[in-house]
Amino acid sequence: MPKPRRTDQTDKEQFVLELKLRRVACGMDQKDIGGLLNLSPARISGLMADPDSMTVGRLRKVIRTVLPDPIIVLAYLGYDQKTLNRLKEGKADG
Repeated sequence: MPKPRRTDQTDKEQFVLELKLRRVACGMDQKDIGGLLNLSPARISGLMADPDSMTVGRLRKVIRTVLPDPIIVLAYLGYDQKTLNRLKEGKADG
């Protein structure tokens, strides 16, 4: 599976941190996420530390569950900074 194109390495680090912070804010631990994805806590630990190894379906379930900041998700997925800035400003159409 090809790795996403990112603006820089910190996008992945911010995404991993955001997932952890949102998971905790939702009152969930890694065991809860494991139950959601039908995976062991050990496997979830690895996936949460390196979301590049997650399937799209699993990533969607995690995002829908913990609701991370959309801008951080889009940066992780490789959206360019110009697009992210327009979205932050509420100018998605142009």
